[in-house]
Amino acid sequence: MFYSDPETPTKPVVSNIGQKSVTLSWQPGESQTITSTNIEYRQSSTTGEEWMSRLVPLSSSDDGRSRRNVGEFREFVLEGLEPATEYILRVTVESFGKISYSPDATFETREYRFYFLIHRVYRTVYLRSVESICK
Repeated sequence: MFYSDPETPTKPVVSNIGQKSVTLSWQPGESQTITSTNIEYRQSSTTGEEWMSRLVPLSSSDDGRSRRNVGEFREFVLEGLEPATEYILRVTVESFGKISYSPDATFETREYRFYFLIHRVYRTVYLRSVESICK
């Protein structure tokens, strides 16, 4: 039996960017049997590094917390990322041993808010100290 390459999924749309997670949504190709879907990602600063991969469950009963169908779009929460880091990611779909890749998407996770709070307080105290010395 002859199987053609699966249609290319759309470029992932990135939303709900957090410090260690991000929500992705994409549309798989039309009228095909997908045997597996993966999210591949890597830090953009590491050019030679291999892609890390997370399997997207095929049905919501496998992992309802991490993936759900939204109309024709698929949605997945990618967790375990590093804060304040730029990533490149793509969706791969496999159909009977043949793989197609979506266009790459780039995003940056948020920094820890606690750091900003300490930095802001430190900067305020430092600036006030400098002002008192200069007077």
